[in-house]
Amino acid sequence: MTSDTPVKSIRISGSMVTRLDVAILPRKDYTIAFKFLRHLDPSGKEIDATKWKPEDVPWILTRLNWTFGAQANIFFTSADAAWITVQKALGPKVSRDDFRKYIVPLKKDGADLTCFLVGDYDAMASEAAGQYLPDQQVCVVVDQGNPPVFDHGEAFIGVMAHEVGHFLHHKRNIPGSGHHNRNGVLLSSGMESLSLDKDVVSDLTAW
Repeated sequence: MTSDTPVKSIRISGSMVTRLDVAILPRKDYTIAFKFLRHLDPSGKEIDATKWKPEDVPWILTRLNWTFGAQANIFFTSADAAWITVQKALGPKVSRDDFRKYIVPLKKDGADLTCFLVGDYDAMASEAAGQYLPDQQVCVVVDQGNPPVFDHGEAFIGVMAHEVGHFLHHKRNIPGSGHHNRNGVLLSSGMESLSLDKDVVSDLTAW
């Protein structure tokens, strides 16, 4: 049996028969770097733009690996976790132009993905609380995440996983954004969670 061979199993309970499709997925590993923004306030003083810190990375990685590792056999290791400083006042909400001009060039060379924590960000309406830039293989996530979309205290890590999902979708060279209309599943255009269904898993990894 190859590592991606589907397995059909049958569970019998009384008079009920449930057919389960099971697949053992090949493991995939990626490196991810986390960069935490410092910039200048209007008076020229250097300030932390985000409440998150490099020491939070082990918790973030644990949650990401629970989401993608446990459900799709996709795992991430840290390539870097460090503060970056832009010697400019970027304002309370980092603009899209400033992000590309001043922050994206500070991504980690050699990392599969760099995720920037910038406090607040002027994301597109369709992204709301983060964005993935496929031409740069970087993402940005706001501090508060997206509470209206993610329940159970998952607002921040949910948006992080959402943007990482876009990265994985892009790596598979599948057309489209990866968004769908199945509520309660990661990458949904409606309500989301950290759960992956079969369709999302098949989009993110080879069966």
